[in-house]
Amino acid sequence: LEEREVHPEEWDWYKDNIIDYIQQDLRLADTFTVQDIERAIGLLNVNAVCLQFPKVKGTPLRELGKGIYPIFAIMSHECICNTRYVIDPKTFNMYVRSRVSIKAGEELTVQYLSALWGNLKRRKIIRSEWYFDCACVRCADRTECGSNISSVKCFECNAGNLMPRDSLDYDSVWFCSKCNSEIAAERIEALVKDIELEFDGVLETEEFWRYRELLEKYSGTFLHPNHWILTTARRNLIQYMCYGDPTRIFPPVDHVEKFKLCQDFFTTLKKVDPGWSDLSMFAAREFHYAKLSLLEREFAVGRVQMDEFSVKSRNSIDALDRINKDKEFLVFDDERDRLDG
Repeated sequence: LEEREVHPEEWDWYKDNIIDYIQQDLRLADTFTVQDIERAIGLLNVNAVCLQFPKVKGTPLRELGKGIYPIFAIMSHECICNTRYVIDPKTFNMYVRSRVSIKAGEELTVQYLSALWGNLKRRKIIRSEWYFDCACVRCADRTECGSNISSVKCFECNAGNLMPRDSLDYDSVWFCSKCNSEIAAERIEALVKDIELEFDGVLETEEFWRYRELLEKYSGTFLHPNHWILTTARRNLIQYMCYGDPTRIFPPVDHVEKFKLCQDFFTTLKKVDPGWSDLSMFAAREFHYAKLSLLEREFAVGRVQMDEFSVKSRNSIDALDRINKDKEFLVFDDERDRLDG
């Protein structure tokens, strides 16, 4: 199996804990050959879905193993997909639902990895874990649907953005959108890896307010402001302000900065993760909350008149009501979603 060459340590573990157990402890060597067991492991690794239920009402976070769903397994991956799935925690039945409008005859697709990762990182993981090279609309576009979520600032002029000439070529040279200078892919990867290590360090130390320092240090200087590391830092910082201790951020994040964080995150995410998803609903909710809070602040100090305040605040409140209603469809509902009624 090709997978053994890519992940040799995993296959050593499989041999010690699965293959030997089945053949020796269970004495089934005459029934299942090593090749039979290895093939089954490979099929599970590539096609199985992790069975965990953090999104289901009344069900605590628990991981119960993996499940094989033959029809779902033949669905194609696209980095910008048109479906999502939920699993009934009682029966383990899977239900696939649309996340955007789907035309008659259009292929149903699913997303394997986080939409926040850039092309190079995402495509390499797909190749390593699922053994194919994704060539979807997003992967084939050097700007990633206009998001520039992988672009870095030019090493020469610093005014333009560096992008790969051929985004489907892992080793493609990168070129500047302004001065047209060319940079080897290895230098881009080295820069991004160094910054990613700094980003990971914030998570390891749980000093989440340092995401703000990363944004100030790298946005528009070394990385495009929408770069996936910075977009993820915005997401994490927004989550920290929602669920953590925002008093540990100094100086405090004011209404203007909070709105800018949410606006930048929401605007970038819409390009690479459209439709209904947990992440898109979170981004939309926080954007409209921040927009409403800033509007109330501006009205309180007299910068916004009553007529403007009434219209804009109503728009944000209506948007939040729609989000609260729509997000109910992201979790499994026993009465609504069960096929057997």
